Amino acid sequence: MIPIIAWLAVSIIVIGPTVVFLLVRFRRREIERRFPGLLVKSYRPRITVGAEGESAESEVDEELSTLGRVLTSKRTWISAAFLQTLLVTGIAAFYLSAVILVWRIERNIVNSGTAASPNVSVDSGNATLEGPISTEDQYIEASRKAIEIIGPGHVINRMRVQHPEVLGEPSDQIGEAQIDVDTLYNDSPESIRQIANVLRLPLFENVTVKAGERIEQIVSSHFGIDNSKLPNSFRIVGHRIADLNSPNLPPTASGSIRIPILPTRFQARESRPSRSLPTAKQSIIGFQAIGITGSFLEVKVSVRPHANRSRRILLQVPFTRGSAVETQENASVLESAMTIQFAGSGGVSSVHKTLDGDDHKTVVDALKRQARRQATVFVLDSGWPDEPSYQSSIVEMRKLVDIATNFYNLDRVHWEDKPYTPLSLDDKSQHCVYIKNSLSEFTDLDSRHVVKVIYVPLDTKQNAKQILQEMLRLYRIRTIMQRDTQVDDDTKRVAQDFAAKTLGSIETDGSFDYEKSNSAMPIPRYRQRWTTNSAIAAAVWYLAELAAEQDPQNPVFFLNESWTVVPDTVALDAPGISSGIIVAAAGNTPGKEINTDTGKIDFAREATPAKNVLAALDTKPGLNQPFCDSSQLSQDTLGMTMAASYDGEALDGGLCGTSFSAPRIAWLLALREATRTEDLQQSEWAGRLQQKLISLRRQSPSMFEVLYLHAKDLLQ
Repeated sequence: MIPIIAWLAVSIIVIGPTVVFLLVRFRRREIERRFPGLLVKSYRPRITVGAEGESAESEVDEELSTLGRVLTSKRTWISAAFLQTLLVTGIAAFYLSAVILVWRIERNIVNSGTAASPNVSVDSGNATLEGPISTEDQYIEASRKAIEIIGPGHVINRMRVQHPEVLGEPSDQIGEAQIDVDTLYNDSPESIRQIANVLRLPLFENVTVKAGERIEQIVSSHFGIDNSKLPNSFRIVGHRIADLNSPNLPPTASGSIRIPILPTRFQARESRPSRSLPTAKQSIIGFQAIGITGSFLEVKVSVRPHANRSRRILLQVPFTRGSAVETQENASVLESAMTIQFAGSGGVSSVHKTLDGDDHKTVVDALKRQARRQATVFVLDSGWPDEPSYQSSIVEMRKLVDIATNFYNLDRVHWEDKPYTPLSLDDKSQHCVYIKNSLSEFTDLDSRHVVKVIYVPLDTKQNAKQILQEMLRLYRIRTIMQRDTQVDDDTKRVAQDFAAKTLGSIETDGSFDYEKSNSAMPIPRYRQRWTTNSAIAAAVWYLAELAAEQDPQNPVFFLNESWTVVPDTVALDAPGISSGIIVAAAGNTPGKEINTDTGKIDFAREATPAKNVLAALDTKPGLNQPFCDSSQLSQDTLGMTMAASYDGEALDGGLCGTSFSAPRIAWLLALREATRTEDLQQSEWAGRLQQKLISLRRQSPSMFEVLYLHAKDLLQ
């Protein structure tokens, strides 16, 4: 956007001479009458001699003034036009130069009150913003102010938010992590690694010790680790105790000290064959948070046998919002409260079509091919959009439960058939309806259901409690057992309790609440947020993976996540090498690089490096910039990132966002995989899909056009 002063200068340079020229050309007599002598100095008669020597007066000959000669000269106006062109070009170059662009962007941000001193640089037509910014809303506003100057798709916002939004108190327990520990510590590298994982947890236990008791005695009595037999294990445990209590060791008086939550060493005879040990039942030690001190949680140990009856111990440790990152870096997270924000809002209009003639024909032709394997898109969202979706989805979800039930030789579930419950009409509840509408262009063509679309509610509304409880129960069994062994009663009870506890954390009869962000902006924004639980997404993935392992045709699936998560609060629980890929919306914050330290967005940032998450961006073909304020990716790591962009306009002229480009991308990829003629192993297909996506990338200075997923190219 060119400032008013620049428009004024251009207007004077271009319009001024043009007006003068027109006045001299068409209003000359009036000018002479009003301003005598301005253009013409004097007149004299022109005498014409006839054929017979007679003379007669003819027209009056003008004697132009100096100004008149200048203004009526053709050379003058040619020179003026040339100078006008040079001046206008110079002004444009001046205002579009990197130095002036930097000044204009900084001025626009500062004048808006968004940031006091942003650091702006311009390179290759892209503006990079750096420096501190107070809130997330001001971060977004800074991007918008920069876009006003340089245009959408050309802003990289790397500003650091000093006061990120706090969704709850730091001491709020939001999840539970698990660590499976082989307590027959033996000083091997593997044994040392698992001990270190437990010691790094931000938790401790208070125990009573005697005055002057040395660390050697504490480690030996509480953990069964002797310095003479297990020096390496003793050293790292002793260092951790010293860190937790420094400088109060050794204790000068009887009292309590902090010790890590490492289970006591399994008291087995050293000569006892290890093959007889796995037959023992698995013990479970549970910890309950009772307070917070700094970044550490004090825990109350419910069971700490000094002579363990089982070699393998499953630690179940809580983590809070304040200790989530530290805990999840060292443990496999079972479940946690997950605050999500939908990547697209609502509206009312006609459904937008994304396929042109060639792409439409390509999709139709692909759907006519033989489906060589099952390809499924799981839409994890606000619920079931309508009764047909409910009926078809509940059947498929029950199939997943039945497959897992048979695999573990469990009793079959007695399903309760309940009627479909419509969604509330609030915008957030209707989010899954908008997704269904955005997919209707594709699903209406798929009469044979080559691509299955299954809607999974992230809430217990709509009579979803039973199906979610069974999926969570089996997911927990899966994480404990891992193999097709007999499930004991303790494991069944733990799994049942886990499912009930998880659902209890999100169960509500009320409508979704809008949550106000902590913004210092004059008009605070209201974000569409609600809280669910990460275990639901993990359960779908694990059970779909188990079903895929039982199918010799190597089916594949995509988990569509049209929402983002507050970073560093939830760990992505994936089953490793998988037949599934998450398609995660990148969000709609212009200029934010979601896979960098300053702009990270979960779970889309997990797309770098490419593995089992694909980041979905929004644009339109040939636009070379986002259409719906899409977030973006770091250009430096684009080659190692699994990503695609697609049209995110769901309703003509209104509803749009990465919420709707993501499911479209997932559906097209599923169609491609369902009809792929090449048979691939489970460990190969995700990498081969990434190679395919890279091969389809077109040359363009805009990452949005580079990543655009053209159906014709993908499905040929």
